[in-house]
Amino acid sequence: MVMVNSINGKITFDNDPNIYKWTSSEDSQMFFNMVKKADMVIMGSLTYQSIRSKINPSIGPFRLVITHHPKKYINNYIPDRLEFTANTPPQIINKYKSKYKNILLLGGGEINSLFLKSKLVDELYLTIEPLLFGSGKNLIAKSDLKINCNLLKIKKLNKKGTLLLIYKLNYEKN
Repeated sequence: MVMVNSINGKITFDNDPNIYKWTSSEDSQMFFNMVKKADMVIMGSLTYQSIRSKINPSIGPFRLVITHHPKKYINNYIPDRLEFTANTPPQIINKYKSKYKNILLLGGGEINSLFLKSKLVDELYLTIEPLLFGSGKNLIAKSDLKINCNLLKIKKLNKKGTLLLIYKLNYEKN
């Protein structure tokens, strides 16, 4: 899972899904490098809508968008490049795990929670931007979810204090 958030854990500023208005160029560079190395990228429909203009489906990894209404996106569907599904996280992973080894999850709070509850996230790449937001969406949706995370690496991305934290998720010790 790859995410960026404010110091107080918000992944959006208010209800604006366009994170590029407030994230650093260093985070964007790190993010796009990770996407280039991925075989598959999974995201929710709100994330897809917010980054749609930055996606070139003819290059890069296979992209799968989770939505309650896959038929709504029939005109955007490109087999093996950009697809839309209403399947659950376990169904998705079971279907694609033999074909794709390096899978990135770019969810919003709802999608992140679904994958975390299913114990399908191994690592979390979390960029913390030195900002505080009074309102915005959370990294995970409101739930009783509790997962221990082991810090693997900290990297300072710029002089203003943007940090990349890499965690290994440990589901056994909860």
